[in-house]
Amino acid sequence: MAETPENPPSASEPNAPANIPIARPVFLPAMDGVPMARKPQVMPMPMSRLRALLEALLLIPATIAGGVLTVVVLQQFGIQDARWFNLLSSIGMGLVALVLIMLLLRWDGHSGRTIGWTAENFEKNILIGLGTFLATFMAVLLVSGILTLMFPHLLEEPSTAHKAIREAFPQIRILHLVPVLFLVSVWEEVAFRGFLLTRLHSLLRRWWLTILVGAALFGAVHSYQGALAMGLVFVLGLILGVLMVWRKSLVPGIFFHFANNLVMMLIVQSVPAD
Repeated sequence: MAETPENPPSASEPNAPANIPIARPVFLPAMDGVPMARKPQVMPMPMSRLRALLEALLLIPATIAGGVLTVVVLQQFGIQDARWFNLLSSIGMGLVALVLIMLLLRWDGHSGRTIGWTAENFEKNILIGLGTFLATFMAVLLVSGILTLMFPHLLEEPSTAHKAIREAFPQIRILHLVPVLFLVSVWEEVAFRGFLLTRLHSLLRRWWLTILVGAALFGAVHSYQGALAMGLVFVLGLILGVLMVWRKSLVPGIFFHFANNLVMMLIVQSVPAD
């Protein structure tokens, strides 16, 4: 007797093949009001050279305006000591620069991460910043000792830098000095490393050249401290630039900068005035 063919599996059985046509992709047109996917926020964000140049140049009048506004306000309180004008106008310049940078980032559609403002690996980055400062400080002491032995006349340069710093900034208690120096470190790192370096990179397209030019600009800002100090600040600018690019974060540079400023100010204040 011929075998009766098995009944075809019903659709209700779990392993039964479904006789369903393959779905074809459907492309929907873009609809108004539907947000598009946001570009990945990386450091640095792509930017045209013209836009990068304009944003970098905007920092100059903004910081000047912040300093002038601070001086005008201080004059209303009858402050006579020019050193307080220097200190507080620096803070005013920094606050205005930070506000401008936040507005420009918002205008560009960029997050703080694009200029290194991130808490990722926060503790590790703090240790890297402080450890780099300690190694740099020891190296500077060693090199300074060798140079002063070879060229004794260089001993006059540090006194010039100390005198310039003492004349520019008032003698204040350590309790008040710490928050002031930390604020200065934050705004200078955000402005010079985070914002300015990323804009310079859009102009120059090479990180090594960007860090070099950024360090030169940073050194030029400190020209009032003398040639030797300006050279040292240039070297520090190179280190800070490398830290920012390497770690993709401003945290190491902020704590390096703060530790350096605090040690330098304590040294200056401990040296008796002539």
